[in-house]
This record gives sequence, structure tokens and C-alpha cells, in this order.
Amino acid sequence: MRYVLQNVASEDTVQLFDTNSNPVIGVLFNQVAVYIRKDAEAGYSQKTITASDWTDRGGGNYSLDFTGSDFDVLGLFRYQVLSLTSAFVAYQDSLVVVDAIPVFPVDPPSINEQTDTPPGVSPDPVYRGSPLTISGSDLGNALQVTIGGVAVPIISNTDAEIVVDVIAAVSLGDDQIVEVMTPGGKDQATVDVVLDPADIPGAGMINLYGYIHSVLLDGSPKEGVGVLGRVLDMPNIGDGVGWTDEVKQIDTDVNGYFSISMPRETRIEIQIPKIRYRREFITPNLSSANLFTEIP
Repeated sequence: MRYVLQNVASEDTVQLFDTNSNPVIGVLFNQVAVYIRKDAEAGYSQKTITASDWTDRGGGNYSLDFTGSDFDVLGLFRYQVLSLTSAFVAYQDSLVVVDAIPVFPVDPPSINEQTDTPPGVSPDPVYRGSPLTISGSDLGNALQVTIGGVAVPIISNTDAEIVVDVIAAVSLGDDQIVEVMTPGGKDQATVDVVLDPADIPGAGMINLYGYIHSVLLDGSPKEGVGVLGRVLDMPNIGDGVGWTDEVKQIDTDVNGYFSISMPRETRIEIQIPKIRYRREFITPNLSSANLFTEIP
């Protein structure tokens, strides 16, 4: 139900269809008859319209203009649009004439707590330059999302979830404040923003790969085994944040294969907890190497 102000001209959208529910296009003002019925009136009366009162919006949609005098009576206002050529099914709709447009309260947004499922923000930490998902409620009409005070683009959003782009302008660091603002208010969460190893300047990246075949000693390839890589010794980068103690994790595929990219000529640590594997070494200046057989 749409509200219109008393004695104020307004327009409404008319949608015309044929008997097969197909949009009817190209209808002119002199091919329709418009009837209106104000609140408490016993029946409909015909409204005279001109070419300026009828606008073709395309796709079977039309705008119909009403004058302020059409809305001089408070309450329910009904109208019908009939065909003079039998080209479309009769259209009818209703509006509510009021002396002031009512304002309905809007619930403030709520970001899930980190202990909830799904978490409030994911992933955490998030790589700068990657998408961040914010879960909660009443998020669909978000006006703005900021991370560390920087407005970030909204990729998609619903009432339950917003996906944003953690752009380069967002500062690196722990506990960056994520704030969602809506007409009903705002709510906050925090996220750690880190550099992706692929963005670290220097000698480039090495692809460390391998296979895990016997995690449970049954000789079959294993899927979903976590492989963790951590840069142990790296200078300050970018915003003055050092790429240390930040973990990059991937999982093995259905064949037990994994591949993880790390900076070259850098001291790193690789852990595969499920098979009790842990090793520190300086990565060679190679584009790729088998973790188990080619790393000296």
C-alpha cells in the first residue's frame, strides 16, 4: 500500500497485461478509460486524462498522473484503468491519502558475535584486496560499510549478509573496526587485515607443493588436510606492518595434493599438524619445488 499526501499531485505505476499474462506495450492515453473512487464514495467516477497524464515507461509499464484535487479526501483511494480497445486486462489499484506520510521505525543492524555461527566477519584475518563477508541481521539497507574508518565498496548484500571489498586504502593491522551503517543505526565488529604473501615485494613467490598419501596409514590419498605457511623473518612492509606470524593455510584436494605460495629467499615455517610435520627453512629462488623432496 502506497501513501500519498492530501491535495498533492502524484503519479502511480500501471502495469498492463493481456489475457495470457504478457505485457501489453504501446498503449496510448486515448486507448484507456480511468475511473476513480474516493474514500466513502458509493461508486467510481470517470477521470479525464490527457497525453501528458499518461507516460509509456516500456515493457508494459505506464505512469498515470493524478492531480491534487483527486486526493482531496483522506482515506482509501481506488482507481481502475480499462481498455477502450480490449487490448489488455483491466488494471486496478489503491492508494491511501494521508495528511502526513507515516514514518516507520527501522531496526538497527546487528553483526553476529565472533562466537556465533556464522561468524560476524569471515575470513579473519582477511587479506587486503580480498572480499570480506559480514554476517548478521537487518543489513540489507546498508548505507555504508567502513573498515578502519575507510569506506569500502559493497559487492553484494542481503538482510543476513554483506560482502565488501577490502581495498588497498584499508590499513593493515589487528582489530580494525568494521562498521555497518543503515537508516536504523550502526553496529561494529573487528577484523585483522593482513597482506597476502603474493603482494609482498622482493624476489617473487615460490610454489611449494606435495602429496599426502597415508594420513591414517591406509595408503589412500587424503582430502582436507591443512597445510600452514608462515613467514618468520620479513622487514616492515607498506603501512609499517611486518609480515610475521601471519599464517596462510590451504587444504589438500581429493588426491591429497597441496600447493602453497610463499615468498622466495625468505625464512618460513611449514606445518602440517595432522601428520606432525613442521619445518623451518629459507625458501630457494625457484618458481616451484616439492616440499618433501626438493627443499634442501
